[in-house]
Amino acid sequence: MPRHRVVVADSVDGNDQSASDDGWPDEEATRVTTGRNAVRRVFAALAAGAIGLALAVGAASPALADDPVDFGSSDIVDTAGVLGGDTQAVQDAIDQLQADTGQTLLVAYVNSFENPSDREQWVQEVRDANQLGASNVVLAVAVDDRIYQLSFSDESPLQADSEQIASDYVVPSLSQDDWAGAAIGATEGIRAASNGELSGGGSDGGTGSGSGSESGSGGSGAVLLWGFLVVGVIALVIVLVSVIRKRRRAGLARAQAAQDRAALEQRAGSLLVQLDDALKTSEQEVGFAAAEFGDEAVKPFTDALAAASASARQAFAVKQKLDDAFPESEAERAAMTAEVTSLAEQAIAGLDARSDEFDALRALDDNALPVLKTVTTDAEKLGGRLSATEARIAELHTRFEGETMSTLTGNAAQARQLLAFATETAAAAAATLSAPAPDSGHRPSVAIPVRAAQQSIGQAGQLLDAVDGVAQSLEAATATVAKEIDDVERDLAEARQTAVTTRLGEAALAAPIAAAEQVLAAARQASGSRTDPLAMVRRLQEAEAALDAALAPSREQRVQQERAVALLGRAQSTAQAQIQAASDFIATRRGAVGSDARQRLSEAQRLFDSSRAIGPGDPVQALDQAQRSQALAASAIQIAQTDVSGYDDDSWGGGGYGGGGGRGRSGGGDALTGAIIGGILGGLLTGGGGRGGDSGSIFGGGGGGGGFGGGGFGGGFGGGGGFGGGGSGGRF
Repeated sequence: MPRHRVVVADSVDGNDQSASDDGWPDEEATRVTTGRNAVRRVFAALAAGAIGLALAVGAASPALADDPVDFGSSDIVDTAGVLGGDTQAVQDAIDQLQADTGQTLLVAYVNSFENPSDREQWVQEVRDANQLGASNVVLAVAVDDRIYQLSFSDESPLQADSEQIASDYVVPSLSQDDWAGAAIGATEGIRAASNGELSGGGSDGGTGSGSGSESGSGGSGAVLLWGFLVVGVIALVIVLVSVIRKRRRAGLARAQAAQDRAALEQRAGSLLVQLDDALKTSEQEVGFAAAEFGDEAVKPFTDALAAASASARQAFAVKQKLDDAFPESEAERAAMTAEVTSLAEQAIAGLDARSDEFDALRALDDNALPVLKTVTTDAEKLGGRLSATEARIAELHTRFEGETMSTLTGNAAQARQLLAFATETAAAAAATLSAPAPDSGHRPSVAIPVRAAQQSIGQAGQLLDAVDGVAQSLEAATATVAKEIDDVERDLAEARQTAVTTRLGEAALAAPIAAAEQVLAAARQASGSRTDPLAMVRRLQEAEAALDAALAPSREQRVQQERAVALLGRAQSTAQAQIQAASDFIATRRGAVGSDARQRLSEAQRLFDSSRAIGPGDPVQALDQAQRSQALAASAIQIAQTDVSGYDDDSWGGGGYGGGGGRGRSGGGDALTGAIIGGILGGLLTGGGGRGGDSGSIFGGGGGGGGFGGGGFGGGFGGGGGFGGGGSGGRF
């Protein structure tokens, strides 16, 4: 940053013969007659008394001070509030100066200079903070202190004229409290200096020299003297009242702001206390819950507790900075207080959410018998649907094939396994509740197995409902294929005609024409045979959209919009069906499906939602998003199917569900397999994770002791009658 020269007019000193009695530096003293010197002495005495009165009154009001200002995108900062309605006039003068000379004047009217209080340092920080260069001039005025600074860069060719610009064009107006006139005068002086026209006097404030008579009658001089005295006193009273009122208003505003800041800081401190208490309570709750439900069951709460503790440490560190011996600016304190409040609120909310989950889990112990009865009833109802669902899947296979039908692979078998798991788990939990209480008097918790049974029932129902949903989508797509073929044929004919009759030529249309012809051939060949109508509709719509895009330059915008509107609804319906199929497949096999498939499904849903939102206003863009959504959902299905296939091979050693390792007992292994793939056990019962783990981590080895703590389920899960099947175990 280039150094600059600061022209400073010092405050009035009693021995400074070049300063006027109003406190502002004046132009060179001129010779006056003895009568005029007498008048000046009277005014000096009056001014001294008035200034003393002003200082006495001012001492009772809070002092106003301003840090170096940030101009931002403005040329004027008026925290003193002296420009009022004249601000635009000053801005117009600044704009005209910039247009005429390339020089930009920045004007700051403040109450007093503070941080630093030294005027040269204050303006230096203003220039540095605002990154001002050689063409920037700063006029800074401290209204209450009645001092000013006119700052030029050392690189500015105008710095040699700075003193004359200040004395001739700025100070005369300041001495009359003509704040706007001082700023406008500065622009006039800078323009005159830039044009080499600088000469004495540039504003109406003028110098003290004049053409008055050197002598006159004593009587008229006395009348004139008393007239000046009366006017001066009136003006002084008006100024004093105005200053007092302004300072009082500013003091009240600062007091209110201080109260607001104090309230915010008090609230931040209160939230920190609440958070600290919640953390201590939560640490105890985690210990109790781990003993009751197992470490894996409380892992989400443990993670939430760790995150909240980290937020608390960060919030306390910020609060410590607020309270240390190094003061911050008001803006910094406000920002730090807001940070403390945000950190504490988010941490408390996270703990509350997890606490509610554990409250619900504990409530299952108190309400376990009615819940188990509901589980058993629902399992019987869903079991009655299994045969009909298997028959429906078989019938669909006679008419359809392909990627959509593949989403139903294993649905019935998986549902059967989940129902078996729910039934057996509910029975074991009921047995625990009906068994005599142990000598300790503390009956083991059944909340975890009850919740697992509930989730298994819900997932089994979702698997069966998915079959009905896919069947409806395939039937609807079958009825749509013929219309899609007609639409593609119509666009294809238009494209062929356009290729030979317009400026587009064959090169621009060759690729979409070839793709459309290939899709049409496949659609005609598949007619009447086992196929995937949903996938075929998607391919036909993609071909039609590609033709529409290629033909767009030759079509009027209105026609293009109409075409997009006509295709949009069908494309969105196809995308919705594809997303639903992918969602059902992933949700009911989430224990085996990785993140890639989920990510594509999430993006497909986002694009679909966006397409629905923008469709009315931008059908062309909405159509593109709907078609991309279709493709992503189809990709999600393929990846998820690969994940499930690989999971079966990795987890069960190539021997299907059980392979060579055997199952705990007849039906038990199938039930566990359904729960594992469905993700039921992964989040509730596992001791070492979903896929990995050695024999005995939960149900292997000696039975339920590893999973539920100390053989908690007795004859239900432990010993030789539970899932362990005599301790044969299997990889889990």
